Amino acid sequence: MNQQGKIATAAVSVLLGVIGVSSAFAQSGTIASLDVIVRDFQPGHSDFENFSEEYAGYEDKTGVAKMTKMGPYTTACGGTTCVGYDAVDWYQTKAAYHNWCGNKASDALFRKGLNAGYPGVAINTSGNPMVANPYLPAYLQASAAVGDTLKYGECSDKLGSITYRGYANKVGGTFESGMNSTCLSGARWSNPVIYTPGMVQRYLTFDNIATGDYLNGVHILKANERCDNSNFTQWFEDVDGVNKRTETTLDIPAVTGQIGYYELNYNYSNGGYFPLDSIDPATGIRVGYKANSESTQFGPQSLSIFCPPYDYEYASDQTDYLGQNTYSLCNLWLGNGGPRNPGAAQVVAGASGTLGLQHLRNYNFTMMGFAKFKYRAANQANGGEVFDFAGDDDMWIFVDGVLAVDLGGTHLSAPGKVNVKTLADNGHGCAEGPLAATAETDGRCSGGVWKDNSWHYLHFFYADRQTDGSNLYIRTSIAEMAATTFGQPRILHGELTMNDNGSFTTALFVSSQLSQPSVDNIVNSGTSSSYFPILDIRKNGAKLDTMAYKVTGFSYTGTHTSEGYVYTLTGNLCKDMSCSVTAVPAVGDSLTFNYPTTIVDPSSFSDYNRFNYSDANLQIASVTGKAVTGLTWGAITKSTVKIISQTLPTDSTIDRPVFEPIGDGSTLPNNATGEILVSPLPMEFTIAQSEWLKSNLSTWTTSPSVGSAIVAGGTANSLNGHSTYLLSSTASSKCYNQKGAESCMSIAFVAEEPFQVSVRVFDNLGHFISQYQETLNESAFAAAISDGSSGTCSATVNGVAKSSPAVKSGFVLATVKMYPVSQTGHKLATGPYIYQVSIIQKPMDHCVNVNGSQTYMLGQYNRTYKSMTRGYRRIGK
Repeated sequence: MNQQGKIATAAVSVLLGVIGVSSAFAQSGTIASLDVIVRDFQPGHSDFENFSEEYAGYEDKTGVAKMTKMGPYTTACGGTTCVGYDAVDWYQTKAAYHNWCGNKASDALFRKGLNAGYPGVAINTSGNPMVANPYLPAYLQASAAVGDTLKYGECSDKLGSITYRGYANKVGGTFESGMNSTCLSGARWSNPVIYTPGMVQRYLTFDNIATGDYLNGVHILKANERCDNSNFTQWFEDVDGVNKRTETTLDIPAVTGQIGYYELNYNYSNGGYFPLDSIDPATGIRVGYKANSESTQFGPQSLSIFCPPYDYEYASDQTDYLGQNTYSLCNLWLGNGGPRNPGAAQVVAGASGTLGLQHLRNYNFTMMGFAKFKYRAANQANGGEVFDFAGDDDMWIFVDGVLAVDLGGTHLSAPGKVNVKTLADNGHGCAEGPLAATAETDGRCSGGVWKDNSWHYLHFFYADRQTDGSNLYIRTSIAEMAATTFGQPRILHGELTMNDNGSFTTALFVSSQLSQPSVDNIVNSGTSSSYFPILDIRKNGAKLDTMAYKVTGFSYTGTHTSEGYVYTLTGNLCKDMSCSVTAVPAVGDSLTFNYPTTIVDPSSFSDYNRFNYSDANLQIASVTGKAVTGLTWGAITKSTVKIISQTLPTDSTIDRPVFEPIGDGSTLPNNATGEILVSPLPMEFTIAQSEWLKSNLSTWTTSPSVGSAIVAGGTANSLNGHSTYLLSSTASSKCYNQKGAESCMSIAFVAEEPFQVSVRVFDNLGHFISQYQETLNESAFAAAISDGSSGTCSATVNGVAKSSPAVKSGFVLATVKMYPVSQTGHKLATGPYIYQVSIIQKPMDHCVNVNGSQTYMLGQYNRTYKSMTRGYRRIGK
């Protein structure tokens, strides 16, 4: 059957693909999300349901034009006036106008060289247009030689009993096309893919450049009168009485077995994509409103079938993807007013049983999608990051406000492709467009090209203007994308910082900014005995122990990164409602916002129900009004320690006892010009760092008295009432204390991990004097912090169980003792000296003992640099 009618009229296939990059959206969990603004229209709008892509001069099998339905359709439907088509104006006067819109007529004109004034352009089987598009920047005007036109239609193949559709003659892998978009065994029928360039201007406009808001106040502008866009100014703007606005997200699930990839595939064979409808996937029947609510949309006013107001060759043979004939359903729809009558679809669905309900949908919408993504030059190897799109009806893609893909008009699924490396190398949006003036100052561009690690803005605009099917395919592995604004608030992940007083501050990375009433409720929850807004779970055997925060502080930091909106949380982690038993938050825990419910799976959670609440006034919501309606867990992925002092001299005197020369006058090794005292700190340090250091620093960093040098070699020495290890190139300490005067200059720091210390000494004229370097390796650090017991602490990190031996505190106080000698071992002269200190702490997972609770901490790289000037004057013994 060489089917002439357009069946998959609303097939949108948008691919945000990245080749050769395994990292994905910087959003936790199994879903990636985009912000979306959907505007719902009624089908009576003049620019919708025009069937322009279906050439209006189609004839029946005898060659006679069949317009018999046009008359009654445009005058009356069951005795009421209809919103229809004028037979003369729509069919005859505007025949040439409709030829612009992707159909066989425009393809035939193009091939005959008769398309002057008719801007419809054919797509080649390679996926490129056959004529370069002058509305795009020159570096994006790829075109293919005139050849076979790409065709899309109904496949001979089936997925079980399901009929699907796709390209009949796509060549090679030059463009992506989605899972079910290529006919494997040929097509039963297919039509040419024609699009209409030049409908929109090259640049977007933005109202909020000064505030950096590129989601709201975005405008796409009409360029030319083409393909039923007379009222284009209403498509993507809020117009009272014409459209209704819904703010939501487009959620894309992770691809099973492919790390870093997310894929969404709503297509003709599985019911299609309808952002405003909730569809039962098992039956295909609409079960309610989606996104916001009934008040933000007009509701279902269409049937998902191809039903023009005239006869066409295969009207009586048309079937849906389940093989059900829809000819009678179409006739009944037309008899009640047809696609342009807002109330007809509901009446027909109610009178047609299951078949009618299976096709009742809310078509006639436009959608603007927004994403903020990061460009990384390292990701552009092996083909680079690529945005591949395939879509029908109107689709335009802008990057940094400049047009990158132009697929205007109502047409069959047409592909478009943008290579990120091409955009970056050509400075897309750097020298032209609405953001060019700020390209250098906001860090997007440097020297006329994209700057590495810079943020950029993607906007895609889509209009669904025709019934039958609405298919959406997205595949992406974008390396880094900012969190959404419109979604239900969820904790993406958390990061712990251990404070000076032994408490923890938790940085919460949240998917959406919270409303102020929600923030106030969380802050005030600390005074409630029944409202616990943030839950914590921890694996305990086969169960998940459930705890909750008694909040003492909660605030928005004002920071919105690729990882989310950042909030700081302080409080006690409670194991019961009275908070009489508390726990220390730890890496591997997972957090979520609580919400009013009593439904919890007892086979998985322990004691969750004790933290239930039922007051809907306390439900947490985003600034856009999206409330938390489910438990979505984000793991605590990082833990750090806020150490009060990293490097500090431990005495203020410049008068030093005599220090004898060392060596034989030749250059000393780098570890022979000093030594280090390593003292494991007690648990008391972790719960009051600054107070503990203030009281104990001088005692714990003092060298042994004259005649009582301590021994190196991994043996703990008793020094001033505490255990100390000596790192030294010699057998025992060379530094000594004489009546409170230190022979060596001391620099102390607290370490929570193995470290390497480097100290360079210069005189006041900048001349090099000496250098010292020493390392405390992982095994020595572990031995030093151990409490000697068989105890452990543990956590589950990224699904992997980890544990570490119990510790005294998990910290050591390291005191570097610099010998007052040059690199050749000669004595220093009296005078000022400059000490340049570099400390590198190397990652090592280990326990920290907080008030008797062993908590697992992840290691992290840490580097500290400090320069200080100290005087030196020798005194007699």
